[in-house]
Amino acid sequence: MFDDESIEARRRLYADIFEHLASADWSRGATQIAWDFNTASDANNTRHIKGNEAYYYGNSQGGIMGTVFMALSPDVERGALGVMGQPYSSLLFRSVDFNEFLEAITLHYHDFREQQLLVGLARTLNAPLLDRGIREVWGLPIVTSTSTGSFYAEYDFGIPGEPLCNVPTSLCGDPHTDVSPRTSARKQLDEFFQLGTGTNHCLVGDVDAHQVVADGVCSYPSLSGCEMGETAEDTQALCHP
Repeated sequence: MFDDESIEARRRLYADIFEHLASADWSRGATQIAWDFNTASDANNTRHIKGNEAYYYGNSQGGIMGTVFMALSPDVERGALGVMGQPYSSLLFRSVDFNEFLEAITLHYHDFREQQLLVGLARTLNAPLLDRGIREVWGLPIVTSTSTGSFYAEYDFGIPGEPLCNVPTSLCGDPHTDVSPRTSARKQLDEFFQLGTGTNHCLVGDVDAHQVVADGVCSYPSLSGCEMGETAEDTQALCHP
């Protein structure tokens, strides 16, 4: 029991959610959910849960683990994985959050190649790149839309390039949480879950507080976080401290 009467009053809403999950053949005992009591327990939000529809949406670690979940789950037909940064052999060595752990690894594994082998995972998904007006991705065919199957989509936030070596970029802002709030990303996600198709929804004049630079170009430079006129040359200079 909770002391907060407002939470107790909304307890039935939680029960409704688990009933919907059960109708999708997900047991309560096998499900872990983190609650924001001001959001998840609100009737205006929970009324949108449909017991006959089950999708997976994972960001960050949820995107990394989601590859395994989507490969093995017999109950979820479609899933979306965001900002997962795979493979780990690239993600960790390019993350500022890994620097302290890398120092510890270096104490025992001095050769950079050994460090790579220690954390390496292979990329195995062969999906097309949905054209976002940003760049090409090596090895992925570019398509303007999809009618079925998986696809890969990128967003740009005006960060001046990526280091060509395995070091983290410490310039400008961190775009890790900037994709999911975008109106275009939410529309694309809803379309994919409902219809299984992929479309570019980046349009000037939508309700997003941050606007794209042009229709069909999913670039949001107002979210770059750059304040000192950082350039691509500054980014590459990180490889030569």
